[in-house]
Amino acid sequence: MRVTFSVEVNGRVSRCRVGRSSGIPELDTLTCNLIEQRFRFRPSTDPVGRAIADEVEYEHEWTVNRR
Repeated sequence: MRVTFSVEVNGRVSRCRVGRSSGIPELDTLTCNLIEQRFRFRPSTDPVGRAIADEVEYEHEWTVNRR
């Protein structure tokens, strides 16, 4: 699956949205919720070094362990 989200100037994630679905809507929602709750980044910077918001594309693959 592919998601796009914003990294704000404080390094937190917002506005996660699914670009390519996993095929399971509940898993897509869970993925964005987890990304927004748990991911933290060092923000991008402008030419003089000030933190700026930026967009990130992220690909994630879920796997199932069957025992």
